[in-house]
Amino acid sequence: MFEARSTILMDAMVLSEFVNVLTRLAYNSLPAEQRPSDFKAFRRSSSFKTTAASIADSCTRILQVVTRIESGFTSCVPADLIHRYQAGRSDFNDLLLAHVCRTEALTLVTDGADFAGSGLAILTANVKLLR
Repeated sequence: MFEARSTILMDAMVLSEFVNVLTRLAYNSLPAEQRPSDFKAFRRSSSFKTTAASIADSCTRILQVVTRIESGFTSCVPADLIHRYQAGRSDFNDLLLAHVCRTEALTLVTDGADFAGSGLAILTANVKLLR
C-alpha cells in the first residue's frame, strides 16, 4: 500500500477497536495472580501505564500515515443496521464499517472473517476470506 502510494483511510471506530483489542490482549496475557479481577480496574492500575504508553505510541504512528474520515453514522439508516445486528450474524461496528465502504466505494483492509460474503472489495491475508 505504501509502495503504491495508496491513501489509507481510518475512522474513529477502527482506531477505537485497535486500542480495545490491544488493551484486552494485555489484560488477558497477565498471569492470573497478577490480573485484576475487573478489566476496568486493570485500566486504572499503575501496571497499565506502560501498556497504555505503548498503545498510544502505536496510535500516534498510525495517525501519521492515514487520512481520518467520518464513521458514516449520519448517512446510514440506523434501523437497518440494528435489524441486521439483531439477526445475530454481525457486529454493529462491522455493519457500520461495511456501510462506509459501500457508500464511499472503498476497499476494506481486514483480517476479520466476519466480512466473508459481504460483497465488499477486501484486501486480506485471511484464508477464510480468500476462498
